[in-house]
Amino acid sequence: MRIIAVVIPRANSKPRCSGCAKPRPGYDRMPRPREFEFIPVWNIPVSLSYNMRRVDSPTCEIKVEAVPWAQGKHTCCDVYRHFLASWARRLSWKETAACFHTQ
Repeated sequence: MRIIAVVIPRANSKPRCSGCAKPRPGYDRMPRPREFEFIPVWNIPVSLSYNMRRVDSPTCEIKVEAVPWAQGKHTCCDVYRHFLASWARRLSWKETAACFHTQ
């Protein structure tokens, strides 16, 4: 069992360039959505599924948009990484990864 939350961008929002972090016009969408691990709910894994937009920036050329919940090519959300780090203070990293079924 797994919860997958599909994230849809606001209709009138411009994507932010991952290079210069400025709002730029959209170019197109990536062919497949990316999944980001989120904090589990009652030990049920949760993922955010988002179809990334590509951005046409005059300075950076065509790049994938920057999203506020993850950095770069990480597959975990920022809040989930902080959550795991707080548990790793009490347990080892190996035990934490085993408890939350993550890598």
